[in-house]
Amino acid sequence: MTELQNRYETLSKRIAALDTDIGRELDSERKLVLQERRSDLAAERDQVMAELAEVEMKLSGNRGRPRCRRPAGGRAAAAAQERASLERQLAELRENLHLIEERKSQFVQETDIPLQLIKDERRVRNRIADLEKRLGIGR
Repeated sequence: MTELQNRYETLSKRIAALDTDIGRELDSERKLVLQERRSDLAAERDQVMAELAEVEMKLSGNRGRPRCRRPAGGRAAAAAQERASLERQLAELRENLHLIEERKSQFVQETDIPLQLIKDERRVRNRIADLEKRLGIGR
């Protein structure tokens, strides 16, 4: 249990550091790499959270109330912090998408657009859709 709590806290700190790096990064390609890394860490942290919940249920004997609490100030605070982080990521991705669309508009013909730019646009659109789904935002 302690090992999982420590792992959760470590992942949370790494995610917070990546959020800072993403906010400072000016290069859109580098920003995408950082955002993908952040997404991977968030998924790993979610897995650790699920494992923690499972251990808590086992320790409580399935009586409905776990003996141990999740680290970092409670579930509500962690949920609010996670939502704020997802909203920041979403805003940054929307800005990246705007920059990609602006760059694409500089090409006269559709066939002149670099393939990497098209791939970046798809990746950003997919990530936006994923974040909107996680946040419960429908378009």
